[in-house]
Amino acid sequence: MKDNNQFSSYKNQFASMYAIIFDMDGVLIDSEPIWKDAGIELFTRLGVPMTRERMAETMGMRCDEVVALRYASNPWEGMTVGEASDELIRLVVEKTKALGQALPGALSAIRIAQDMGVKTAIASSSPMVLIEAVIEHLGIGGFDSLHSAFSEKRGKPAPDVYLATAKALDILPEHCIVIEDSLNGMKAAKAAGMTCIGIPDARYFSHEQVSGVADHIFDSLESCTREQFVSLFV
Repeated sequence: MKDNNQFSSYKNQFASMYAIIFDMDGVLIDSEPIWKDAGIELFTRLGVPMTRERMAETMGMRCDEVVALRYASNPWEGMTVGEASDELIRLVVEKTKALGQALPGALSAIRIAQDMGVKTAIASSSPMVLIEAVIEHLGIGGFDSLHSAFSEKRGKPAPDVYLATAKALDILPEHCIVIEDSLNGMKAAKAAGMTCIGIPDARYFSHEQVSGVADHIFDSLESCTREQFVSLFV
């Protein structure tokens, strides 16, 4: 599929049958450090010892599930689990609007996927308020679906958010490529029966840690080309 004629043939015949689904945090925007700093700030305020290493353990999970997990092991007073989750979201939205930056290759990967004619979506563990804030902050759009794991009974590593996204796109799960950075997210994509491109952040995960989960591993979205995407579909 290296010449334009071959690509045009693919686009006309097959593109509408496939989808590329982007995780958001750590894939499109460098928000994982923001989540960690916000989590440390909140949990320290609540009297729960917290480090970046402990925050990395829950990467990819819904924040309400993370807060409930921490409360179960170290209960606090003065703020309910729901209130703590809302406060964590508020902190992350505030910090993202001030500090969030697109990750290398993210904007070009979105353009490549959309130019290919495949359906595109964001499926994130973040609440919709943060998804919308990131889209506005980065100036991106044109997605066929935006889906938050907060709409599902279970968050990642359960496959619910990815299966729901495929259903919304009207695309078979096996015709979906998911781009993920976290181990929990990669597990969710594979549990959904989808092809997974892993882009592990070296600050938190090694290639070895994710090699048994992701189907393909890239250092960043800068490594993703049109030809590579097409080769995974056909």
